Order: sequence, then structure tokens, then C-alpha cells
Amino acid sequence: MTICIVSPHLDDAVLSCGIKIQRARADGRRVVIANIFSEGTNSDTRQAEEINVAREIGAEAFFLNELDAPDRDENFETSQQIFFGSMDDVSDDFIEHVKSRLVAFFKDHNVDTAYFPLGAGNHIDHRIAHAAGRLMIDIDVRYYEDRPYILWPGILQSRMNTLKLKTDVEPASKDDMRETLGHFHYHTKLPKGAFGEENLKLYLKGLDKPDSYDASANKIEELTAANHEVEKTYKALAHYNSQMDFIFPDFETFKRDSLAHEHHRTGQNAYIERHWQIKDLS
Repeated sequence: MTICIVSPHLDDAVLSCGIKIQRARADGRRVVIANIFSEGTNSDTRQAEEINVAREIGAEAFFLNELDAPDRDENFETSQQIFFGSMDDVSDDFIEHVKSRLVAFFKDHNVDTAYFPLGAGNHIDHRIAHAAGRLMIDIDVRYYEDRPYILWPGILQSRMNTLKLKTDVEPASKDDMRETLGHFHYHTKLPKGAFGEENLKLYLKGLDKPDSYDASANKIEELTAANHEVEKTYKALAHYNSQMDFIFPDFETFKRDSLAHEHHRTGQNAYIERHWQIKDLS
């Protein structure tokens, strides 16, 4: 049996599902990573890194070689466009194209369970991948929390609100978001300008509850990592030489930011991955 981690970019799968990959491999399951937007600026270097990361953690990396957003579409060139550009600027045909490519990939690799991003953090490519996941039928679809974005209190709640998903996610306030801006390494590095004053206003707006809900999001997996699993995850991530300086430049930063997130969220001093299922309310 095979599980697939659907990764918008060349780092998202192991950043978000490093513990899940290890647990699946320990249970004797094959794990494949379908990197969707794996072509574009510096893609040769990043694909080589991805192969090394996947090998380190026990997965297999594959590349769909769709273009990264800034290389693909002039509507998504600036940080504000990438993180707050409208999905209306993405054609239904393109989302269907991504979905069809993934369906073919799942068939080729006998995938029975696929993990898609929730799209927390709002990166347009993550939102496109999420939209493709919502169209899937005849396969067990689950959704992961996008790291590092979800480390910031309020980001997950904001995404659930934007999607009009009824959920029991731990609440965060606008003051929580304001007060913790800059507390996580990726805020200062990734990407330039993404967390400036204008974008902060848009992130805060996402905490406003919707008038109604279209679907529910329910936690179906909660994986509390052992120390050796956290260490192995970072050992794999360290192969991302071109990226990790912007996200987690060393193990201590990785551990500090991850534990700070969980402590704020639940009060636990732990590294936890959570996965969700989405069901329509109609």
C-alpha cells in the first residue's frame, strides 16, 4: 500500500509531514512525494536537494514539473500577489489540469491515501493544490497543516475561516498574531516583504468568522513525535541547502520555533503533526 504526500513545492512534504512519513515507513508502507510546482527558478538545484531529502527520510521523490507561480503567471509575482492574490485569477481549467495529473500519478503508483496541503499561509500554489484535493474522488484524501506557516498563531484558524470550514481548531486572537509577528525565524526571511504592515492587515482579517459554513474539518490524526523522529526530520531537511537558511537554519531554531508553536496552541512542550478530513455540510 502506498501513501502520497502532495507537495506544492520542493520542501513542503517533509517540512509538513516528516513524522507521518517516518511512521508510514515503519509500518511497511511505501511513501511517494508528488512535487507539483517543481520547475522554475533554481529548480535543478532544488530537485537534486529533494531527492537527497526524500532518500534520507525514506520516501521517493517525483516531479510533475509545473512552473512555480512567479515563473508561471504575472498575476503572482509579488509577495502580496502570491499570498493574497485571488483564486479567481486561477482558471478552473488549470486546477482541473493539476487534478488530472495527480489522478494519473496516483494510478501509476497505486496510491490509496493522499495528503494534500490545507493551504494555511495562503501561498497561491498551496491553495491551488488544496483546490485540486477537494476535487478528488475514489481515494482517501487527508489534509496536512502547512509548515512553517502554521507556526504563527492564527494562521490555521484564518485558513479555516477563509474556506468556511467549521472546526474545533484552537482559537487565536488578532492580538496573538500581532504580538507573535517576528517571533519565528521564517517571518524575518521568507519571503521578503510577506509579513509587512499591509499584509499583516490581510492576515488579521482572516480571523473574522464567516457568516456561514460550507463544510467541516475534522482532525483524524495527531502524531506526537519522539525525539529521534524530530531529529531525523531535521537531518533530512538539512539537505535543503538553498532553503533552510530562510526557514530553520539549524536544529535549535527548528526545535525552538516548533515547540513555541505547540506551546501557544495547546500548552504542550511537544512536536505534533495533525491531519484533517473535510466533509461538506450539505
